[in-house]
Amino acid sequence: MYSQNLDSISYYNERAIDIYRSNSEQALDYLHKAELILQTSPNDTLQAQINQTYGITYYLKGNYGKSLSYYLSALNGFKRLQDEHNMARSYNGLGLIQQGIGRHNQAIQYFEKYLEYVDGKDPSAAYLNLGISYLALNQIKKASQYFDESFKFSITSENKSVKLAAKNRVAQIYYLEDNLEESILTYTQVIEESINDNWELTFAYGGLAEVYIKLNELEKALSAAKKSYQAAIEIDALWDLERSTALLAKIQVLKEDYKTAYRFSKDNRKYKDSLFNKEQAQIIAVMQLDKKEAENEILITKNQQSEDKIFFNQLVIALIALILAITLFFAFKYKKIIGEKEELNKVLAQKNKQLIKLDKGKNKLFSIISHDLRSPIAAVSQVMDLLLQNAFTEEEKIEVYSSMRLQLDDTSRMLNNLLIWASTQLNGTKINFTKINIVSEMIEILNVYKISSQSKGVTIIHDIYKEAIMITVDTVQLHVILHNLLSNALKYTPKEKSIKISYQIKPEHIEIHIFNEGTPISKDQLDKIFSENNSSITSLKGTNGEFGTGLGLFLIKKYVELNKAEFAIQPIENKGTLVILCFDKN
Repeated sequence: MYSQNLDSISYYNERAIDIYRSNSEQALDYLHKAELILQTSPNDTLQAQINQTYGITYYLKGNYGKSLSYYLSALNGFKRLQDEHNMARSYNGLGLIQQGIGRHNQAIQYFEKYLEYVDGKDPSAAYLNLGISYLALNQIKKASQYFDESFKFSITSENKSVKLAAKNRVAQIYYLEDNLEESILTYTQVIEESINDNWELTFAYGGLAEVYIKLNELEKALSAAKKSYQAAIEIDALWDLERSTALLAKIQVLKEDYKTAYRFSKDNRKYKDSLFNKEQAQIIAVMQLDKKEAENEILITKNQQSEDKIFFNQLVIALIALILAITLFFAFKYKKIIGEKEELNKVLAQKNKQLIKLDKGKNKLFSIISHDLRSPIAAVSQVMDLLLQNAFTEEEKIEVYSSMRLQLDDTSRMLNNLLIWASTQLNGTKINFTKINIVSEMIEILNVYKISSQSKGVTIIHDIYKEAIMITVDTVQLHVILHNLLSNALKYTPKEKSIKISYQIKPEHIEIHIFNEGTPISKDQLDKIFSENNSSITSLKGTNGEFGTGLGLFLIKKYVELNKAEFAIQPIENKGTLVILCFDKN
């Protein structure tokens, strides 16, 4: 009977493995049946295997919390069984979870563990995943090395899917290194080889579109972006749909076809919102992950303390029969154990403080979201009710639509700031300094505001400097700074007025000037912005009633400081407000 039960457990596990990609719910049903039999016929090997299959199934469903729990249980089981092959598979699964929630340093550690235990099997997928994480960390040289290794091993093992994915990433590296000819050639090879593989086709066509945009060959870029979009639709790949619609909107703006650009921008916003919901789930997953790890540390500490206590009791019994010298020796050992215990308690207290901090960060995040999202969503809902009741004339509808568009743009920017703020609260802030041309970056960012500025009737004047102006900054953080400053400038500029961006090169530093016409900023608001005690600033309504959370200026202050820069705000009487960003030349 026991042997038959073990056969049934193996059968259900194998059935789950066969279908978890196509029918995860049915796979979970098979695993549940296997678990019920395991309760009456325990077996350590099968229990570890069932836990591992649960881990991959929940990972594919996007439930990282449950996937993590099962993979950790599987890993511990295979460690006890000294099964290195399945230990390697568990480490790979844990690495994919970390990569999925953006914790690339931890993902790299797990993928390297996988390579340590992979036992001579095909390592091409692990090298590909390592390259993806290093690229996310902006370590392009290392990423390139791993993509080359992945490509080489995928040819040897005839792993076509990994081979195409690795070539796509190699082409992306060429693009980042401005080797555009090689990038086009490699993407084209992927397209020719990707028969019926829409996952790699949508990435390759999207990459080609980026290259042609850089070369200002807009018709070729448009054709590639459309093909990327079509491939993404066929596989319902959310990330690729967001990427391709963003490329299509950008190309149409460059072609000055703003009507089509607006249509693709609406689609892009829809996909971005869906991705945002996933990112929110990932933030929660990160918090749960930290909590689970902390709880695991606490359990390990408690187990160690229990073992120490048992060992100590045994020593006490043995001490009765020992001579005075041995008694003194073990007394010394006991003192050492007490010291180690105190050290462990200190570590445990520190972990508890970290858990409390994480919990406070979570509560603060949800408090902000619940407070600041309620008003704009309620306002839009009320206006939509009135539209359904035909309460407006055709002229009023045009004005209402314009107002709703601005309000949705403000809500989108607020959500982006909330997400960046949440990330800094949970993961801290990492800086990757890069030398860039600030004028080129400004041109790219200003393209985002063409439609919203035209909608509001505001003119943006960019005084483009003749030569490249090079500064060394974290590019991502610079974009956050400039987006928030330009968004504020547009917010407080009245209709038919203008915003001017210019540059001044001084002997020791470079200044970026952003001036907007309108009512100058008040001294009271300036004092609040530059107060050292404010972690967020109360935002005033814009000229069209636009709202905000104040997190934008908080992020500007934080990132300006991290990039060793300075910024100042100067009210110009009867004219407007001037913001000056100052970067050190060196």
